[in-house]
Parts: sequence; C-alpha cells; structure tokens
Amino acid sequence: MHFLESIVTKNINMKIKAILAMSPSGAIGDGKLLYRNKQDLSHFKNRTMGDILIMGRKTYQEAGALKGRIIIVVSSTLSSSGNPENVLIARSPLEALEKAEFMWQSVRESRKSKKSCVWVCGGKTIYDVLFHKCSEIVATRFYKEPKRKIDKGNLKKVSIPDNFERNCDVQLEDFAIVSYIKKRKAWL
Repeated sequence: MHFLESIVTKNINMKIKAILAMSPSGAIGDGKLLYRNKQDLSHFKNRTMGDILIMGRKTYQEAGALKGRIIIVVSSTLSSSGNPENVLIARSPLEALEKAEFMWQSVRESRKSKKSCVWVCGGKTIYDVLFHKCSEIVATRFYKEPKRKIDKGNLKKVSIPDNFERNCDVQLEDFAIVSYIKKRKAWL
C-alpha cells in the first residue's frame, strides 16, 4: 500500500462520494460541460455546498472557484500560489485525498457538524482513480444527447463500476438523478 493511501484510508468516517452528469452514451465531457441545465446545476450546488470538492485541472478551469466550497485541484501544471483562498492544488489524486482529509477534519470541527463530505467531481482520470474510494456515486443521467456540437476527439466517457448498485432514482423532465451505492462485501 502506498504511504499516502494508508494515511487517507485510516479515517473511515470521512464520506467520499462522486457526482457527475452524463449523456445516455456515458459521455461526461469534451473539455467543456456537455450540458448547461439550470436544474442540474442547482442540484450540483445544493449537494456540494459547504463541502470539499476534488477535481482535475480541466474541470476546475471550466467550473472555476465555486463559492461556499473548498476546491482541491489535481494538477501537475497549476501553481500552488496565487489561487483563490478556497482552492488548493494537489499533484496527484492521493495527495488530494490527503489534503481533503485534513480539510474535512477542520470543516467538521469548525461547524460542529457531521454533514460534511468530500465530492469527487471529475474529470475522467480523477473518476477512474477515485471511484473505488467512494461510498456513493450520484449521477445526473440526461435522456438526450447534448444539442451543442461535440469535439468527438476529446470526448470522455465513464461507466459506473460493477461494485455499485442502483439505489434511488429521481425522474425529472430532462434527466434522472440516480444514486449508486457501493455493494457491501459478503462475509463467508
């Protein structure tokens, strides 16, 4: 086990979840958001407000320094200085988890609240590395492909891992919000 991985896995109370929006074909982006749906953006804001978000550089450049949240950006190129005060830079997903754990403890102590969690927000590389750390994946699943022209050369797709099971659906006009919960291991 990697040293940083052993540090971040010791705190089993820290909830790590993923949140994403995807097309019917599983596409999540092409360097830009595929959808700009007010209802979905409001859902994202309500779910993540006050929490810690881990995202890659391209996702951060598209979303910006979202107010009311701590943003940890995984990037090998962004500078650690000169960022808004709610933005931290990590050089790897594991370093991002280490920073998230430290910030999570600080947020919980300052709020005296148990609500706070860490949200994995993309892009594809970050999802691929961190899905296995998540207890839940919240996916906005749009019913139709995006209307705008898509850069198919940069199109990124994700699949919900097999060790997650569909838990809850909320059907809306343009999309469904689907919650997937990690399956519990059977003890024999």
